[in-house]
Amino acid sequence: MFLFILLKDLVAYAKETGISLLTHADPKDILPSEKLFQTINKAYEFPEEVRGWRYSWVTCYSVIIKCRAVLQNKGYIVNLVRELMWIFLTRSEYYVFFHLQLVLEFSENGTKPLKSSLLLDDRNEKLAKGIAAITQNNRATSNLRTKSSQNLILNKPAWLLWQDMVKEREVTQPGQEGKMKVDAIAKALQTVPVIQTSVGYRGTQLKASMFLKGNQRTVFKPKRYERDYIVEGGPYSGFDRHNGEIAAFHLDRILGFYRAPIVTGRIIDLKTEVMPHIQAELKKTFFKQGNNTCFYGVCYYCKKSEAACADGEMMEGSVTIWLPAGWDLKNWRHPWQRTYRANKKARWEVDPNYCANTVMRTPPYSRGPRLMSIIDTAIFDYFIGNADRHHYETFVKGGDDAMVLHLDNGKSFGNPDWDELSILAPLYQCCRILRSTWQRIKALDNQNDKKLSEVLQESMSSEPLAPILSQKHLDAIDRRLKKIVEYVDQCIKKYGQRVVVVADRS
Repeated sequence: MFLFILLKDLVAYAKETGISLLTHADPKDILPSEKLFQTINKAYEFPEEVRGWRYSWVTCYSVIIKCRAVLQNKGYIVNLVRELMWIFLTRSEYYVFFHLQLVLEFSENGTKPLKSSLLLDDRNEKLAKGIAAITQNNRATSNLRTKSSQNLILNKPAWLLWQDMVKEREVTQPGQEGKMKVDAIAKALQTVPVIQTSVGYRGTQLKASMFLKGNQRTVFKPKRYERDYIVEGGPYSGFDRHNGEIAAFHLDRILGFYRAPIVTGRIIDLKTEVMPHIQAELKKTFFKQGNNTCFYGVCYYCKKSEAACADGEMMEGSVTIWLPAGWDLKNWRHPWQRTYRANKKARWEVDPNYCANTVMRTPPYSRGPRLMSIIDTAIFDYFIGNADRHHYETFVKGGDDAMVLHLDNGKSFGNPDWDELSILAPLYQCCRILRSTWQRIKALDNQNDKKLSEVLQESMSSEPLAPILSQKHLDAIDRRLKKIVEYVDQCIKKYGQRVVVVADRS
């Protein structure tokens, strides 16, 4: 954020002075021209590890170096960097920062950088000592801040944390502090006493509305399959998978979307936690099957022959937190909706130009971020194997610019042996992807030390119902990642990166 503000000010100054600094005028999409970058690398002989840091301090100093003849207040900018850099930089980045500062000083003194080796060696030795001291101090400060944040989070009621967390462009909070808050809320979902259980909110699948102490509403989906069960049939066949809801939530955060409400697992004692406070309409659907308590609920497809049964009185399921008051939803028909009829295909299934000729000409997809949000969701759904998103929800207060929420992910992780490519139709028909999404996908694909499946498995390891996914489903995640990269690379080859990779809106 600091670098963005600094460069934004520089762009504004450049516009006043008529200097051409960037290949894009929009400061949120800042990038030095290729010629400028190559010139600076060559002129100042940056070490190899510095070259290519297109979005780091090289970017900042590339702009400053080119502006130095006209920047009347350069000292202010450099001092601002000095004061704030310790908050953002790693140890290696400290070195790069001071190295670039030294390059700037040399250039202004008319001296060729990196030629005065004795002076450089002396300066670098001092820098190394200074960096070590600053780094040690920063670690201590960081530890104190972490402990302070932990105390604040632990002392605040979980449901208040949830109310404060939800934002117009994020349902859960990113970063380490966000993770601590999510963990605290998940712990409450796993342990806070149930005060009432009633019929689930609409829909076609079996679920129950469960209110926890403090009047927090949740959605409970019971276990229907064992972890290694493979759901045969069409891409939307079978019952909702409670473990799919849990895994989808973790993957949503790993992919950097933060659009899924918190979901965790819980084992409920039906006799002591549910039956004493159950709604009469729901209670009618409970019955005994041998020693096991079962229920079939109230929904469009709910029937006694397809009831969910506990192990005795203990029922495993997923618990999804309900959105806080004030976050009303709007329901939209998905532009890539299926017909759900074997003998009839949707228009998008037969028209390869459906995106350009229809979707891109229809509000709210013809302008604003909605289309890119749909494509993000298609990528997310392809990973989890969810081909059942016939409608989607957004926040009312966001209007046509509101993001697509990742709600109701139960039709996921059904068949690990089948990758339903039609889920990716918004991606490969539109040939567009958000820059942030593409960068995250590439980063996950290029990890040499850890696969995406291993990152997901690690994230889910603390779940009370772990293991959440079978190894076959985890392997499918890695396979699908490769396919997404393949599709985007094909689009870039066909249309070019400038067309395919779309800048994020601030």
